Amino acid sequence: GKGGAVYHSFSRMPWPGNAAVVISIAWVARDGWQGQKILDGRTVSAINGALEEDFQIERPMKLNALKGQFSQGQDVMGRGFELTAEDRAAILEADPKCAEVIFPLFNGQDLNTMPKLEPYRWVIYFRDWPEEKARQYGAAFRRVEELVKPYRDSLTGQIHQKCFWKFWDLRPILMQEMAAYEAVLASAIVTKYITFRKVPTNNIYNTKTKLYFLRRWDEFAVLQSTHHQEWAFWTCGTLGASTLNYSTSQALETWPMPILDGREELFTYGEIYHENREKIMLENMIGLTQFYNRFHDPSEVDLRIDEMRRLHCEIDLAVIRAYGWDDLDLEHDFHEVPYLPENDRVRFTISDRARLTVLRRLSELNHQRYEEEIAQGLQRGGKKRSTSRSPRTRRAT
Repeated sequence: GKGGAVYHSFSRMPWPGNAAVVISIAWVARDGWQGQKILDGRTVSAINGALEEDFQIERPMKLNALKGQFSQGQDVMGRGFELTAEDRAAILEADPKCAEVIFPLFNGQDLNTMPKLEPYRWVIYFRDWPEEKARQYGAAFRRVEELVKPYRDSLTGQIHQKCFWKFWDLRPILMQEMAAYEAVLASAIVTKYITFRKVPTNNIYNTKTKLYFLRRWDEFAVLQSTHHQEWAFWTCGTLGASTLNYSTSQALETWPMPILDGREELFTYGEIYHENREKIMLENMIGLTQFYNRFHDPSEVDLRIDEMRRLHCEIDLAVIRAYGWDDLDLEHDFHEVPYLPENDRVRFTISDRARLTVLRRLSELNHQRYEEEIAQGLQRGGKKRSTSRSPRTRRAT
């Protein structure tokens, strides 16, 4: 803002000492640097405030199209709600009716590591019931009253849910969606790879997950595409060297979804892709992270993985056609991705040239949609905010 320029930077570098942290180093000139600019050992045209190569792509605006189409998982707030297998068995032995208020509990790590969501811990869930109804499930209620109530009573400041037998944040819209449908899309907030997975609604998912009310296979295909992955890495912050902190406000509310009417190919590809991926994970007893480790490994020659790469290419091409960008050559192959650490940079993805073109066009479409929403009175105030802000990047220090 004061005319300085970053002329040399290491954006993500492991600390050379014993501490397991990632650091950033920047050299800044205050008065018009005219020499080369070096980012992570390579010459670039410019370096922005997020210590990324600055391609002068305008930062996106939040749109209304996908607002309200997602929710964070539920905040339990009270370890007394959570049950081991032994805890659950003891409660059910004392009062079998309590099975109606005990549900499997999963977090973001479970979504990424489990071949199939098999219950291994449970949680007591009284929904939004009044106390008199919750008390009918005696053994479960007594546990919550004994273990959760003292903890909740000790809390000061903002109290989301004063009724100790209820979760801290009930999230009414999420409750309605989960009650109305058998499955939703889910993802881990903190993740190495951006992955979406269809999960049953008869489970509880905690605050390390995001749930999406986009149920069609073509919507899944678009979100799982390379284009949305690149958009997310561009708009969201990272934790450490390569772990993404997926933010729905930054990556999804700004995402200009293509028009999907009449795009049966995307529906077909999405369903086959998800079905085959789940089958491979179950057969090999691996989770999503291990699956994509193999997917992006050039030495991996398993024909099933190779077929998944081909399907991913088909999805990427179908998404581009949905946008009307048939002129783009995505150049799928194993490429080094510049924003990832040097020892983990190779991905089966589109070329860097194609990536920048896709990001630029998506940004332009985002701003076009934003102007249309202003014209329709859908944007509060109707005035454009500044878009010069760099993406937020959070790192350990």
